[in-house]
Amino acid sequence: MTEVSTHPLITSRFLDDMRELIQNSGNNQNEQVQNLITACIEEGIDEFRPILGVASKVGLKTDYVAMVLKTGTGNYPERHTWRLTGGGRYAIH
Repeated sequence: MTEVSTHPLITSRFLDDMRELIQNSGNNQNEQVQNLITACIEEGIDEFRPILGVASKVGLKTDYVAMVLKTGTGNYPERHTWRLTGGGRYAIH
């Protein structure tokens, strides 16, 4: 599992982009978190700990991000936003 501090895709520029994404997501915390998780996965930051690390660095509550990620993950696209692939990586349905 890759740590946040050594993840090659987590740069200052990426974190700035994620802060802007959150700001542009309005005041709804759930929407902010879903947008952040999806953006991370789209950019190749697709493991649990690095996603939480990004969330922490941009000021989101990691316990809430973990809950959204866990409840939004599953094998049914009609109910879940993300799915787990081999090796504990997340993908978008």
